[in-house]
Amino acid sequence: MTTVLRATDSAAFLALVPPLAGFTPRRSIVLLPFCGARTEGAMRLDLPDDETDLEHYAHAAVGLASRVTGTDAVALVVYTDEESQATRDGLVLPYAVAVDEVLGSAEDAGLRVVDALCVTPSGWSSYLDPAPRLHPLAEVLPPAEVPSVGDVSGDQWAGAELPEVDLAEKERVGRAMQELTALLDQEETGRSARVTGHENPQLIAALVLLEDIPALFESVLATPDTLPPFATATLL
Repeated sequence: MTTVLRATDSAAFLALVPPLAGFTPRRSIVLLPFCGARTEGAMRLDLPDDETDLEHYAHAAVGLASRVTGTDAVALVVYTDEESQATRDGLVLPYAVAVDEVLGSAEDAGLRVVDALCVTPSGWSSYLDPAPRLHPLAEVLPPAEVPSVGDVSGDQWAGAELPEVDLAEKERVGRAMQELTALLDQEETGRSARVTGHENPQLIAALVLLEDIPALFESVLATPDTLPPFATATLL
């Protein structure tokens, strides 16, 4: 089943970016490839730093977006922890120079620019507005519950922390990997992996799991916190 989400203005469009990305980006530039009036996903890049060659960065970013079949336009959203700067000439948005490079590269590639927005801790604004002003983040209302989309409140690093594992568990997994690797290395040297019947039964189970990789992943997802050493070794 396909769920269609519609954006009527820039605030509504910003609300759709996390569901499209699967998380709420932070310190990122997000490119959304469009085909006509439709986009089906988001592409996240780290924000450039002071050492970044902005011309190369922009060319690479637009090149990646262009590889999506049917892309004829792009939208861009910057998520930053930096604040906008108020000057006598008006509001200066963070990463404005980098955004100009990306938009220029998109135009050079023949892509239409749908929107270019900036989200800061104090509000959001548009790079396309000649006189940008901050709008309250409260205007960015999340869409109603989207089928098949889970919690997107975490950023791109959410869930990436490795768990603490004691030394004994590490040693058990290490020994399991040695046994499994030794048997699999026989195939790499031209000999078939022969099972004599004297091996650890868990080693036999590991070999069976490797014959059906999707089933292996599904079994790991089902019990991620209780994997025995040989299952962890098999996954590695």
